[in-house]
Amino acid sequence: FAGDALGGGGGSGGGTIDIATKRMAAQKDDCGFQTEVGNLADVDAALEEWALVMQHTESYERFIRHAVNEVVKARKLRRDKKNEEKNRLKELEEAKSREHGSEMTGTGRKSSEKTSCGDVDGDQEEKVEILPPHTALNEVAAEIGGSYSALERCLLLAGMQRAFVHANYPDDSTFSPVVLDGS
Repeated sequence: FAGDALGGGGGSGGGTIDIATKRMAAQKDDCGFQTEVGNLADVDAALEEWALVMQHTESYERFIRHAVNEVVKARKLRRDKKNEEKNRLKELEEAKSREHGSEMTGTGRKSSEKTSCGDVDGDQEEKVEILPPHTALNEVAAEIGGSYSALERCLLLAGMQRAFVHANYPDDSTFSPVVLDGS
C-alpha cells in the first residue's frame, strides 16, 4: 500500500496525529512540483499563455498555407491561360497560311519548338517551392508544445500524488459520509 512507504505500516498505535503529520509531509512533497516549477497559479497562467500561442500559431500557419495554395493555383491558371493563348495564336497563324496557299512547314516547326520550350519553363515554374513543408515556425511551436506537455505531465503526477495521499490518509475534508436508506 502506498501509505506503507511513508511509515504508515498499517498497524495501530500512531493515532490521528501521526496520520495527520504523515499526510502533511506527503502533501508538502507534492511530487516535487513546487520545487521544480513553482507556484501552481503561475504555472497555470503560463500554460494558458502557451496554449494561446500554439493556437494562434496554428491558425496563422493554416492561413499562410491556404494563401500559398491560392498563389499556386493562380500561377497554374495563368500558365494554362498563357499556353491556351499561344495555341490559339498558332492556330490562327496556320489558318492564315492555309488561306494564302503557301505551306510554311519550317515556321510550324519553330512554333512547336517554342511551345515545347514554354512547357519546360512551366515545369520549372511548378518546381519552385513557395513555402517549404517544414519551417522555423513549426520548430518553435514544437518546442513550446514539448514544454507544455512536460508541465502538463508534471501537473498530472502531482494530482495523482494528491489523490493517493488523500486515499491513504483520509479525513473529513476529502470524504463525505454516504447514508444508505434501508426503506
